[in-house]
Amino acid sequence: MMKGSRRTGNNTATTLNTPVVIHATQLPQHVSTDEVLQFLESFIDEKENIIDSTTMNTISGNAADADAAAVANTSLNIDTNLSSSISQLKRIQRDFKGLPPAQDFSAAPIQVSTTEKKETSIGVSATGGKKTTFADE
Repeated sequence: MMKGSRRTGNNTATTLNTPVVIHATQLPQHVSTDEVLQFLESFIDEKENIIDSTTMNTISGNAADADAAAVANTSLNIDTNLSSSISQLKRIQRDFKGLPPAQDFSAAPIQVSTTEKKETSIGVSATGGKKTTFADE
């Protein structure tokens, strides 16, 4: 028998389930595009360094340690969250630079060829429906 209607489970604190408070102390100031690009670049570089350091720590970490699996799982979770956030920030950065979205050109282009099928006859059935007969190839 289930108690309550709320599912207990992975309740990690995120900005979606934790309140965020912003206190305005000054009048709003406009920021130039160059300042935004500088901030984004430094923020992305800092977070990529964190990802690199956590992956290097898990690779070269203590394998004999009993908590190695828990540490690896935590760093994997951090890595997944950061990498998805960084990809979104890189899209914003490209948008501020006025560049088109990044595309993966490593795959071979797909060529689609179409062939025309010729109808042989269109008839009306006794119940009023349309019957189309196609030529067999």
